[in-house]
Amino acid sequence: MRLFVMVEPNFKNTTSCEMIFKELKDNLRKKRISYQVVDSPLCISHQQENTYLVLISTNLSLIVKTIAECEAKLIHPIILSFQLLNSIPGIYSSVTPNIEHSMLSIMSFLKNKCKNSPALYGISTESSPDMARMNCFLQKHILPTSERAIFQNKIGLDGCFEEFFTNFNDYDCVICTNNYAAIHLINSLKQRGVQLNDFVVISYGQTHIASKFYPEITTVDVLKESLGKAAIKILEELESNCI
Repeated sequence: MRLFVMVEPNFKNTTSCEMIFKELKDNLRKKRISYQVVDSPLCISHQQENTYLVLISTNLSLIVKTIAECEAKLIHPIILSFQLLNSIPGIYSSVTPNIEHSMLSIMSFLKNKCKNSPALYGISTESSPDMARMNCFLQKHILPTSERAIFQNKIGLDGCFEEFFTNFNDYDCVICTNNYAAIHLINSLKQRGVQLNDFVVISYGQTHIASKFYPEITTVDVLKESLGKAAIKILEELESNCI
């Protein structure tokens, strides 16, 4: 077995990427699996033994390109990403967050807080995770939801807030797609003199600055380290089945 690791250049120096890569490296070391870091599958020479490439990336264009290049080189790619990859063609394995599970957990948390009128705030139609969150939000598993309770970030958070504030009294809680949207929402509501005592704000994505807004913002985060660990399990399954 040969293993190569490739990291998206623009994602490489982020804290999230470093956490994923560290867990990946630690688990490879424990399993005594050697690997080589490459910039592209095109630089990997062809050999008879099974060859795998682990790609850590959030860039869909790079992911699509890498999968195609791996297919041409008879390399099996394992994609670690926060993006959803359901619509990407090709033969590959992937490790991505379980967005449906996280939304159900949020809804259960809100129901336990006696909230029953949630809004979804800051949605970007250009973001596949955001669109997946929106679809999960609309499934009405636990709390009643509707399309009118979804507020999109079309031209900026100021516009998103104005649309939401017009309907603010219809909701007793809000789920934000990221910490920046949540912080903007909190600050904007305070500027309008809104008391937030009973209003619950949930936000995807843990950033350092968001911790300063606790308990006004409750954050939900992906266990980034688990992505690297899951990739090793997939690698072992592939190798044991000679894929």
